[in-house]
Amino acid sequence: MRAPCGSRFFRDDGQYWDAWNLNPDYGDHPLPAPVLTSIALTETGPLRAAIVSRLTFGHSRLQRTVRLYAHHPFVEILYEVDWQESGVLWK
Repeated sequence: MRAPCGSRFFRDDGQYWDAWNLNPDYGDHPLPAPVLTSIALTETGPLRAAIVSRLTFGHSRLQRTVRLYAHHPFVEILYEVDWQESGVLWK
């Protein structure tokens, strides 16, 4: 990776249509980061390790699972999301 990665949220009410385009200036309207509510190491096997974090953002709940594999050169990131926001871009 060239830089840290992570979720960022921005206010975006849509320039013309709410779900189909982005305001050109959405980056000027950052929102606070999600709140970490729990984190746990859930797998510690010889071939795979996993960490599960639970977060909240507004009224939404997010669960992020990060998996590392012993013999693969990548990181797997899975999200389960109960999204309750409107006018918010998750990047």
